[in-house]
Amino acid sequence: MPMLISQLGLKPKTLRGEGAITSLPLEKLAGYYEHLAELAKGYEKDAAKLEENLRHVYGWRDEVNALVTIVR
Repeated sequence: MPMLISQLGLKPKTLRGEGAITSLPLEKLAGYYEHLAELAKGYEKDAAKLEENLRHVYGWRDEVNALVTIVR
């Protein structure tokens, strides 16, 4: 059975109160997806596969950017 955070003597990070999370690293995640797309462009030689892969990665990036807009 997994231990609870309180059993380890740690304070859980919450959106309110002590240990509050002040910012989410969503911009970094969106940047990572952008970097992943650039890597795919240099790796995948099949144009159809590249297009499909980029569609997925750019979709992830766009979803994170939309979440950033909602959270702010």
